[in-house]
Amino acid sequence: QGDLFASREGEQTAIASFNPPTELDPIFRDRVSGGNLLLRWTRSLSATSNFQLQTYYDQVDRDRPQFGEKLDTFDIDLVYHVDRGTWQDFILGTGFRLIPDHTSSHNPGSVDFFPPDRIDKLYTGFIQDTVKLVPDKLSLTVGVKLEHNSYSGFEFQPTGRLLYRRKKEQTFWAAVTRAVQTPSRLDQDLNIASFATATPPTFLRLIGQKNYDAEPGVNYEGGYRQLLTKSLYFDLAVFHNSYHGLENVGNPTLALEANPAPPHTALDLFFLNGAAGTTDGVELAPNWQVLPWLQLSASYSYLTLDFRSTVGAIGQSVVDNLTHEGPRNRVVFTPRIDLPGGFELDPTYRYEGAIASDFNNPVKAYQTLDTRFGWRMKNRLDFSIVGQNLLQPHHLETSSSDPLVGIRRAVFAKITWQR
Repeated sequence: QGDLFASREGEQTAIASFNPPTELDPIFRDRVSGGNLLLRWTRSLSATSNFQLQTYYDQVDRDRPQFGEKLDTFDIDLVYHVDRGTWQDFILGTGFRLIPDHTSSHNPGSVDFFPPDRIDKLYTGFIQDTVKLVPDKLSLTVGVKLEHNSYSGFEFQPTGRLLYRRKKEQTFWAAVTRAVQTPSRLDQDLNIASFATATPPTFLRLIGQKNYDAEPGVNYEGGYRQLLTKSLYFDLAVFHNSYHGLENVGNPTLALEANPAPPHTALDLFFLNGAAGTTDGVELAPNWQVLPWLQLSASYSYLTLDFRSTVGAIGQSVVDNLTHEGPRNRVVFTPRIDLPGGFELDPTYRYEGAIASDFNNPVKAYQTLDTRFGWRMKNRLDFSIVGQNLLQPHHLETSSSDPLVGIRRAVFAKITWQR
């Protein structure tokens, strides 16, 4: 299977100019294009085992106001699976990914990557075994993913998951996982400048660190599912995530430079692993099949974030914004309605709580509605019209952009044909 795409995306962004020392704020239309091709082969080895070979190529070409990038990805994965029926399910896999990345600066000194070109390699391997300790009652899943990347080297990511079915209508589960966010070019190679003052000429720069390391986290999860009737059930899930080595910036260093001209002062902030913290939350999700043609599903989630800096005052101001960057309350309500003649109606109501960030423009709570009206004809042709954010002309979802960008009401049509 494959995809091709091309788009033009509007963007207004600040660009530092060194000669003369000022800030440009153009409205620019990004050009984005690319495509991908995927090949997957699955073969049964016996009644209980099979393997899958998958490979794909992906290419993206993006032209932005500050820089251009052409990114290619070559990937191949092999997975072996054994299902021993009532007592064991075993998966083993390995993979390799090659990522050539080429960047070009349109305004040197404003946004640069050093080096501009690089080739990254990613090696992965994983193993997972699900053992049914008590058939239809208690099962244990253990696994580990091993990875070697071009930025932080070797990474170790284990997981354990326990599932207990007390009775047919009632299930409990718990899991512990160590996950890792590996560095990218933004963390290690980026050099981005912003204009501060004209007299004297002063610029603020964010600079990547070649020794920037991975950001590990340990995730604890638990859940409960109860089937109340044949058509009504609910899920309850809670989690606690603990992180350290998150991205932050240290106190600035002063640099006096003559290139690019004219001479100017630069306050350099370096990316570093300088934050830690926790996130805690709970989600409740009921689902009710009211009638054969009507299904009601909903969810409520509550989230708290608590982060602290490990690198000083400047880093603490960054972390304070991160602590308040998520909505605490979120409600989603989604009816699914099957109408006569192959028609479908799927409205989705969303409520997002306020984001009390420390930016100058905190985001107020909002509610909105998305609706899909579809028509399925003879299981071959699907046609749908989708409206998004219908309750208001536009609304804010984040205050981290300058100028603030509202999400607008939108309508689009989609057609799918299967032969």
